[in-house]
This record gives sequence, structure tokens and C-alpha cells, in this order.
Amino acid sequence: MGAVMTSTTDPVGPEPVGDPRLAADPDADLVPGAAVAGAATLAEVGPTADAGFAGDDEPRVDTTDRHLPRLPRPGRRFDLVVAAVVTVFVVWNLRPWTWFLDSTPTGGDLGAHVWSPAYLRDVLLPSWRLTGWTGDWYAGFPAFTFYMVLPSLAVVAVNVGLAGPLPALAAGAIGAVAVRLRRRLDDPWSRRLLVVAAAV
Repeated sequence: MGAVMTSTTDPVGPEPVGDPRLAADPDADLVPGAAVAGAATLAEVGPTADAGFAGDDEPRVDTTDRHLPRLPRPGRRFDLVVAAVVTVFVVWNLRPWTWFLDSTPTGGDLGAHVWSPAYLRDVLLPSWRLTGWTGDWYAGFPAFTFYMVLPSLAVVAVNVGLAGPLPALAAGAIGAVAVRLRRRLDDPWSRRLLVVAAAV
């Protein structure tokens, strides 16, 4: 049979890869246990050329970066400084030392969210309407025409309280819809969320 080469060729260059001491006898026949015998020979020979020999003065260090490329040190320091400045700026403007003081929250649209359910309860619902004109702000504006009315209805329902058989009917209808939807949902997390929503 022809000569058998045990060293592989590097796909980048023509140099053989591996230890030349492991070359097999050219006249040897290929037998099923040849691969096992080669592995045993490799264990007996010791370190290969890639790992460095005992006679080397300095051990070889793997310099390949197996992670994402890191920024140079000045770039990392700059990033840390910017992150620290932004964090201090945000904390200073939030003023955490005033969070637990006994004070009245002001600003924003808090007043509008308190006003809208009260206007719905006191003016619109007694007239059997869900929208209407109000002169409270901006020299008048259409209340609930361009803004959703359902959240305010829910607030009014909690504020006024539902009396009579209506709460029982509403709870029964919600439970029936939840059971029907639960049977159609295959995802266990969706089922749990549906149960939580029905309970709330």
C-alpha cells in the first residue's frame, strides 16, 4: 500500500500541523485499532509543538481574545466618568432626600386625573352621558371626547360602590369569560395572567 501521512495540513498555509515524531511507518497496514494506537503514542510522546517544549525559556501564552473586544483603558475610564456624572445629575434632580417628607405632590396632570372621575360622577353620569362640554379649564373643552372614559368609569365604580345584584352579575360574567378564554389558551403563563386579571 502507499504511504500514509498522519499529519494534517493547515488550511491557511502548506506547513504540516502536529508533531513530526508521530509519523507512522509508511509500510504499516491500516487496521481498525490504528487510531487508538496513535492516541496512545501521542500520550507517551508528551507535549506537541503547539504547546511548547520543556526547553523553551518562556511558556507560550494564548493571546487570542475569546470575548468581545475590550476598549482601551482610556476609553473605559471615559465611559465610567460619563456614567458617574449622568448618575449624579439624575439623582440630584430627583432629590431623594425629599421623597419621604410630609409634603403635597404638585405639578403634572395629577389634578386632571382626580378631576375627571369626579366630573363624570357629578355631572355627566346623572345626565346619562359619557361626554360633554365643561368650562372648568381652557375656557371650556370637550370632556372625554378625545380621551378614554373607561378608566374614569372604573374609578367611579370603585368610589361609588356597586350595590344590588349588579356586582354578582358582573363577577359571574367575568368568571365565565375567563374560564372560556382559559380553555383556549395553551400557554401556562397566559392562563396565570388571565386568572390574576380576573381576580383583580
